[in-house]
Amino acid sequence: MKLKEFVEIRENHDLERVIEFAWNVTIRCKKLGYPELMWQYDGLREKFISAFNHKDDKILILESDEGIEGVVCLFVELEDKYLQTMGGIYFKHDFKYTLDKLCEIR
Repeated sequence: MKLKEFVEIRENHDLERVIEFAWNVTIRCKKLGYPELMWQYDGLREKFISAFNHKDDKILILESDEGIEGVVCLFVELEDKYLQTMGGIYFKHDFKYTLDKLCEIR
């Protein structure tokens, strides 16, 4: 399986894919992200759509030839130089590998 790098999503069809992926990971892992709004499908969806439409927030996707491997939704405050994940790092197989790929971003 060849993984690519994390890239920012820019298309609505990718937004729908990452929302479903993030929700399925939430259900599978039975772990709750932050903020609490992410614990429910509608809340997670709302945060991802908001980030997608915000000029500074980012949604990053890591894909392989087998599909989505990781997703990160980032809340960004440029003026305050602040960055926070929304819901955490969503991963398919290997959290550490997904985290390492995220840390490679320059």
